[in-house]
Amino acid sequence: MLFKHRCLLFVICLFPLGLVAQKDFPTKSVSIFKDQTSFFVKSGTVDTKDKSWFIQGDNIPQALNGTLWISSPTNDMQLVKAYQKTTKIPQQGIAQNYMEMIALNDGKKATLHLTDTSYKGTILVMKKDNEQEAIANGAAPSLNAPLFILQQASGNSIIFTARHIAQLDRLEFEKTPSYAYHYKSEETKPTLQVDFKSTNTKQSLDMMYLRKGLAWKPDYLIEMTSNKEAQLTLRTTLINNAEDMNTQELNLVAGVPNFRYANGVSDFLNFLYNPTAIQATPTRQPQRFVQTPTTSNLTINPSSILSNSVQIESVNFNNNNVVSPQASPPLEKVDNLDNGASLEDLYFYTVKNVKLKKGASALVDIFQIKVPLEHVYRASFQPNNINYNVGKYNYAGPSSAVNHIIKLKNNSAYTWTAAPALVVKNEDQQTAPISQDKLAYTSRGNYMEINLTEAPDVNIKFTEEEKSRVHKKRARKRGSYSYYNDLVTVETEITIQNFKDKKINFEIMRLINGQLIKTSMPWDKAIKTARSPKENAMTNVRWKFDLEAGGTKVIKYSYSYLTSDYN
Repeated sequence: MLFKHRCLLFVICLFPLGLVAQKDFPTKSVSIFKDQTSFFVKSGTVDTKDKSWFIQGDNIPQALNGTLWISSPTNDMQLVKAYQKTTKIPQQGIAQNYMEMIALNDGKKATLHLTDTSYKGTILVMKKDNEQEAIANGAAPSLNAPLFILQQASGNSIIFTARHIAQLDRLEFEKTPSYAYHYKSEETKPTLQVDFKSTNTKQSLDMMYLRKGLAWKPDYLIEMTSNKEAQLTLRTTLINNAEDMNTQELNLVAGVPNFRYANGVSDFLNFLYNPTAIQATPTRQPQRFVQTPTTSNLTINPSSILSNSVQIESVNFNNNNVVSPQASPPLEKVDNLDNGASLEDLYFYTVKNVKLKKGASALVDIFQIKVPLEHVYRASFQPNNINYNVGKYNYAGPSSAVNHIIKLKNNSAYTWTAAPALVVKNEDQQTAPISQDKLAYTSRGNYMEINLTEAPDVNIKFTEEEKSRVHKKRARKRGSYSYYNDLVTVETEITIQNFKDKKINFEIMRLINGQLIKTSMPWDKAIKTARSPKENAMTNVRWKFDLEAGGTKVIKYSYSYLTSDYN
């Protein structure tokens, strides 16, 4: 019988056969803080065996110190322990060469074809006395026997060596041969086990812990829809590098938490994550026979043929061809958002029913509201100089930058957390970017400001002139030295010009060291508390006024101050 050559590829196939997917432990809530810690609360019913329930590997939460709490609502829990557990995992292998095919077909009739002759008989594989028992206990069969016997019908026995097998041209079997084998490999995994007092096969269990790996990064979008109103949207990016999350409630927490001692993985679990403690036992693969090149003039044909048309599909299981896990799905389900609630000094945004795989990220809209908007143009000047100067104090400042600012009032039901804010303007069905700045933490009922741009079409000039000086107005002794302070009176003039084609709200702000005397326009005053006694009072002053399109405003004011010490 003639056989056409068929190119066959034999590769080893190793994969677990007896692993069962672990049932999820229901998560009631997850609270994510801005320091990238998150608090998990889990509660549900677990299936037990021999009065125990356990989780392994990545299913064990990397709980931070002092935050892992496991309890039984029925008070039936006896003990919680963590250890390294070794288990045997069923594996399958496939023959890779002629020698391994022969070793797997002990007692079967075969024909061995060399280039110039053929041998037919029954394969007899040499085995150790205890090999069958070892295979029954999960060991892999021996595939690298140095010799095997081919018993012929005449009663003669031919002994073949590995070198002879390496020179085979083809191999035939009268019946379908065996080409696969099974064995068990040992795997060691970190294990967290809960032991119960009773023999109930179902137990109620509660678990809570704080861990790293989850983060929420909020961002705002401010859409200026009119001159007096804006639409404010808060959206967050969720980044999950912790564990698969399927929670009834996801709380995004604003505020400053204090977890002083949660500075590392819990001492109870830490040894599980020590690299030296979790090195898995190497997989027990069978010792394989490698066909070595021969110096014989016989040609080794890499093709192989099996009789009865038994063909093994060519499959490559090397790492380069392992199918990568599919990209984690986007946020599967986000139901209603609860109005934010405050607990003590922390503020919670709550999103219902969130699913997010480990290694995935998602965008979640938290709220979208209409808020009052006010445009303000502001110039801020540096504090006056009080250093002693023998000459007359005069200052003619350059045109100061005028900043365009928007003020937003938080009249919503939410506290606004601090986050970057993108400001755009919607006009004539066009959206144009204006600015990006930080929206500061804003409590309900309060105002906040966003700096937009500089306004080049609003000009401001600033001059100061010393009007009088009383030398040595104050004298003090320090040891053998006398120190003096002059009393200087200054007049200031500020000129503001509005080249815009619309009226604007304008503010001027300055910190003044000294005593305020008078002003040509009313000012708001806020005395600043000094860290230590100073020669002069410090007062923040502000002028607020409307400036008509094309208009000019001049403000004059005066103050006095004591110079710094001199002797």
